Amino acid sequence: MKKEVVILGGGFAGLAAGVELAARGHQITLFEARGRLGGRAYSFRDPATGSILDNGQHLFMGCYRATTAFLKRIGRLGDLRFQKNLTVDFSGPSERGARFRAWSLPAPWHLIGGVFGFRSWTLREKLAFFKIRGAIRGNGLDDKTVPEWLGELGQSARVRSRFWEPLSFAALNDDPRISSAALLEPVIREALLSGRRESRIGFSQVGLSELYVEPSREFLEKNGGRVFLKTPAVKIHFSGREMKEVEFRDGRRIAPETLVLAVPFFALRKLLPDWMIYQDPFFHLLHQLKSSPIAAINLWFDRNFVDSELVGLWGTRVHWIFNKGRILRNGSGPPYLSLVISGAREEMQVKGPQLIEMALGELASVFPRMSGARLLHAQVTKEPEATLSPVVGVEKLRLPQKTPYKNLYLAGDWTSTGLPATIEGAVRSANRVVEMIENDR
Repeated sequence: MKKEVVILGGGFAGLAAGVELAARGHQITLFEARGRLGGRAYSFRDPATGSILDNGQHLFMGCYRATTAFLKRIGRLGDLRFQKNLTVDFSGPSERGARFRAWSLPAPWHLIGGVFGFRSWTLREKLAFFKIRGAIRGNGLDDKTVPEWLGELGQSARVRSRFWEPLSFAALNDDPRISSAALLEPVIREALLSGRRESRIGFSQVGLSELYVEPSREFLEKNGGRVFLKTPAVKIHFSGREMKEVEFRDGRRIAPETLVLAVPFFALRKLLPDWMIYQDPFFHLLHQLKSSPIAAINLWFDRNFVDSELVGLWGTRVHWIFNKGRILRNGSGPPYLSLVISGAREEMQVKGPQLIEMALGELASVFPRMSGARLLHAQVTKEPEATLSPVVGVEKLRLPQKTPYKNLYLAGDWTSTGLPATIEGAVRSANRVVEMIENDR
C-alpha cells in the first residue's frame, strides 16, 4: 500500500527519507521552515571571493554505506572522492608532524603501517594501540568519558593527545573529556577496524548543496513529490495516542496520514505541546539533550603552504584544517583553508576578527612555510547548535525512530542510531523510518 507521507525538515535525514520513500512509490510532501534546504549541512557562495563554502566541514568514510547508497540513488556518488588508503596528517606547534597511512592489507593489518609509521610513539605505545581491537564490545561504555576508556586500554597521554583526541573531535564534534566513550567505540569499530576500504576518508569535491540538496529536490519532484520552503510548522496536535494535525505559522492545518519529524531535537521541543516535553513517557527526555557548536575560520592566501588535504592538530584551539584548494573539484576564486573548532562554546562568544587573528597565529606556529604568505580574505562561520553534544549518558536519552503515537516517526542524527551525530547517522535513521512506514499497515 502506497502512503501519503508528510516530512518536516529538509536536511540529510528528511531528504534521504523523502527520496527513498518516493523511489518506492509513496507520495511525499516536504515542508522546510527556512528558505533553503540542507538543514545544518549546506553550502553557499562567499560574495567576496566567489568560493563555495560549507557551513561546517563534513567528512565521509568508506563505511558510510547508507550515505553512499543515498548519493547513488540521486546520481551524485561520483562527486565523492575516496582515498586509496586511509591517510591523515597530524601536527602541532613547533613540532615535526606525523602521517598515519594505512596499508593495502585486510583488517587489522591495514593499520600496522599507520601505527608503526607514527613518529614520536614508543614501541610500547604502538603495541598498546592494538589493545583497542580486543576492547570493542559495543555496550557498557556510556558511563565513561573517552579519555577514561582509552586510559583503561593503556593508551598513553601522548597517544591520546596526538591521535585519539583529534579523531574524537572530528567524529564527535565535542571535547573528548566530556564525551561518551560509547559514541567513539562505533567509529573505531566501523571506520578503523572493519577493513581498508571502510577506513578510507571521502571528500566531497563540490559544495554540500550541490552534492545532495538540489539533486534530492529534483528527484522528489520528478517522482511526484512536493517541496515547500519558508513554511514553518509551529505545533503538532495530538488526540490521545494519535498525532492529528500539523499547524503552520500562517494558521493552516493539515492532517497527515503519516508524519516524519526530520528536525533537530531543539526544534522538535518547540513543535510539541509543552506538557509533553516534561511529562510524556516517550518525549520527556528531550529537555535533557544539549547541542555542541562548531566554528569554521576560512582563510584565503596568495599561495599554498599546506600540502595535505586534511591535517589534525594537537596543542591548538583549532582541531582540523581542510585544504579546500585541494579538495574542491572546480572551486572558483583563490584556494582557501577551512580551520575547524569543534565544541566551540567559548568561540561562539568571540568576535570574528579575534578568531581570525588567533587562527593565523596558530597556523604560523604549525607551518613555518606560511612566512611571507599574504592573507587575501577571511570569513568566519558559526553553527551554535551544529550537533547533539555526545556527553556521558547521552545514549540513554536519544529517542528511537518509531514513536508510540500512531503514524508518527522521528528521523535525524540525534535519534538513536548507534552512531554519533553524523551524516551517516542521519541517513541510517531515515532508512529505518522508511522500513517502519512500509511495515506499519
